[in-house]
Amino acid sequence: MNRIDFHPRLVKTSPDETNARDYFALDILVDDRDFLEILREIERPFASAEGHPDLAGAYKALPVGIVLADLAGQKAEKVSLYDCECGCFGCWPLLVQISVCEKTISWSNFEHPHRGPNSRASWWNYGELGPFEFDREQYFATLNKVASDPPASQRSMRRS
Repeated sequence: MNRIDFHPRLVKTSPDETNARDYFALDILVDDRDFLEILREIERPFASAEGHPDLAGAYKALPVGIVLADLAGQKAEKVSLYDCECGCFGCWPLLVQISVCEKTISWSNFEHPHRGPNSRASWWNYGELGPFEFDREQYFATLNKVASDPPASQRSMRRS
């Protein structure tokens, strides 16, 4: 059984960006490892083969207010764990199927929609990533802790 942890992190936006707001992003740890590092390891061979090794793990943690509901596993379709580091939502997502069972939560069938089997660039096969199986009680306790933290559960914060 895998272990999961979620950590809200304040992301400060550039003062040069008009209408930009600081926000809390949700960092994910699986078995005490930053999940983005795990992704970089899996994606590095694919990105390097394309001649763009910098694309491996080129994601940005999503705002807490956006990702919390998706992580609860209430949707039938795949959900995004991360998005493009450029800040444009939907631009470069990493998708996962979250399944809720009686005693476990599982993450499986990872995919990058821009690097699927029919992609013109190449197929990034996530077959070696997961599935991850988490204890349902531990998973929801960690998720609920983040959800109940008032500053972190806000989607964004106004710049002072």
